[in-house]
Amino acid sequence: MQETELRLVEGVDYRTGSPVAVEIEDGRIRDIRNIKRSDDLPWLAPGFVDLQVNGFAGIDLNALPLSAEALFSLTRMLWAEGVTAYLPTVITNSDEAIEEALRVIAAAIREEPLLERIIPGIHLEGPFISPEDGPRGAHDPAYVKPPDWALFQRWQNAAAGRIRLVTLSPEWPDAIDFIEKCVRTGVRVAIGHTAAGTEQIAAAVRAGASLSTHLGNGAHAMLPRHPNYIWDQLAEDQLLATMIGDGFHLPDSVLKVFLAMKKEKAMLVSDVVSLGGV
Repeated sequence: MQETELRLVEGVDYRTGSPVAVEIEDGRIRDIRNIKRSDDLPWLAPGFVDLQVNGFAGIDLNALPLSAEALFSLTRMLWAEGVTAYLPTVITNSDEAIEEALRVIAAAIREEPLLERIIPGIHLEGPFISPEDGPRGAHDPAYVKPPDWALFQRWQNAAAGRIRLVTLSPEWPDAIDFIEKCVRTGVRVAIGHTAAGTEQIAAAVRAGASLSTHLGNGAHAMLPRHPNYIWDQLAEDQLLATMIGDGFHLPDSVLKVFLAMKKEKAMLVSDVVSLGGV
């Protein structure tokens, strides 16, 4: 009979400032209760969930060859930063390179059951994004293309069905049909790296797009006062918004406005690359 592993961790609840004891059984929280002791206790909080991790600590998830060992190593280093769940993010590349990266990530998750708890899915950011300079960001223009459902299915097969989030631009003629198909198969769709117009963004939301990827970045340096695709996404109540709040990608004033507008639908992401943590 397997012996149960029990642990008790005492600390201060980050929400209330009250001292608590957290009882952990076989790696899962079983109970949280208030205690009286309050001296020299660490703060306790849930781990971070990051929807956009391109790499970390010298490991690039989009540089081939990618290995399962590299993914394990990256995951362990993210733990040290308090990240307990994340989406490996595969970006615009050749069809073959995207397929290979997805295949390696999916295989690594199959080999190590613990990774399945930490990696709830894969984020495919591109290549169905805007071809325009500015909105395209750092994505390679040679591989940007319109949404292709047959190609996406090929990639989803390589990923063993683990692509859970796709960032695309609804400016492409077939984008709405593609979004509807994604949503029907349980894949969330984010608007990002886009030069889409007001009606294109509204149509994408009606089709099921539910998120804005790093809102305010992947954009033209100069935009019309109104309308523009940043205002349009802010005005869509159904859209959650992710933002890179590192003090560099967005000015404090912009971040403050986005947070005030989206409230509980605002989320921070790192969009971290291999240079992070080195």
